[in-house]
Amino acid sequence: MIKPFIKYTKEIMNKSELNSLYLKHNIDYDRCVLYTDFLESLFTLIFTTYLGDEYHNAEDKFRHFDWCWFKNIENFKEENIFFITTDMCYEYFQALIYETFYENNTKEKESLKKLTDLYKNILSYQKNKSCSDFDQMLKLYSMIEKMVKIKINYELSLYY
Repeated sequence: MIKPFIKYTKEIMNKSELNSLYLKHNIDYDRCVLYTDFLESLFTLIFTTYLGDEYHNAEDKFRHFDWCWFKNIENFKEENIFFITTDMCYEYFQALIYETFYENNTKEKESLKKLTDLYKNILSYQKNKSCSDFDQMLKLYSMIEKMVKIKINYELSLYY
């Protein structure tokens, strides 16, 4: 009983298995990079614009997260990359940031690096993965994928 669990969490899949899963679940390398950029930008905004606990009560912390979330979406919009907020994704990251940052007494720059690295590793297309690692990636990728709004270029569609 314990051996399958250990295999699920520890045994690294070979590249062929991993590539098959990427194809099966429509996981795209460029999207992984985009989603990583989105999260890295969000985390950087949160960590660099927070004035400190002495200036923020619980309500202010939620407002700060809201501002960072929508500012991040706006920043990507300026690059013609459109995200729409989904409740699941918004609430997941709001809870994550509240627990790991706002309620953490030590708000060190190292925390930003650790959080960013964690999500970079989860979404890394190139990194070797166990089945457990892949499942984490698939859940995160799928959740963020629902936020992406594909804008069809009208000029291109005129030629078809």
